[in-house]
Amino acid sequence: MYKYTVCLFAFLFSLLASAADLTLADGTVYANAELKKCAGGFIYLQHEKGEAKIALENIPENFSAALSSRQRNALRNGADIKLADGMVYKNCTVQSMGKTLLTIKHAQGTLEISFSELPEYYRATFTSSQLAKIYGQAPAAAGSAVQTQILGKTANGQLVYSGPRGGRYYVNERGRKVYLKKDIEVKPIDGVKSTAGQP
Repeated sequence: MYKYTVCLFAFLFSLLASAADLTLADGTVYANAELKKCAGGFIYLQHEKGEAKIALENIPENFSAALSSRQRNALRNGADIKLADGMVYKNCTVQSMGKTLLTIKHAQGTLEISFSELPEYYRATFTSSQLAKIYGQAPAAAGSAVQTQILGKTANGQLVYSGPRGGRYYVNERGRKVYLKKDIEVKPIDGVKSTAGQP
C-alpha cells in the first residue's frame, strides 16, 4: 500500500511540476500552466499567454488535493472564506483544530466553526493527517504498522475506523474499540477520503 501511495504522490507531483492545462469551474482554460507558488488564498501560474493569479474558491478541488502539505498550508493561510449563509471572512488562518471544530482567526476576530460548514474549496486544502486530527484518530496497537482508515460516522456521530481484518469499529469514551455489526450504516464524512495518519 505504501508503495502505491508513493507512486501516486510522485505522479501528482510530476503533473504539478510540469506544464499542463488547467481548467477552472467557470470554463477558463490555462494552457501549458505551470505552478509557480501558493500564497494567501491564491495560486500563481505561468501559462502560454502569460501569468495568472487564481483565488482559492476558483481552483478545482482535485488540483488543491494534489498539492503538497506545505503548498496547501500556504494556499489556505490568508484565504477568504465564504460560508453558505453568505458571510465572508477575510484573511483567514486556522488557529487550532479540535474534534470536528476549528478555530479560525480572520480580519475581524476569531471564528469557531464545524469542519463540515466550511466551503468545499477550503476543505480540499486539508491533508489526511490534519483530517485525522480534526475527526480524531484511532489509537494504534503497540508495534502496529497498519494504517487506520476513517470510514465515516454512525448515526449518533461516532467516528468509524476500519479494523486490521476489515471490521468496522469506533473508540468509546474509555478508549476501547467497539466493533460494529455489518447491518449498521456508516455515513461518509465530507472531505475525508484517505487514510488517517498519512501526510
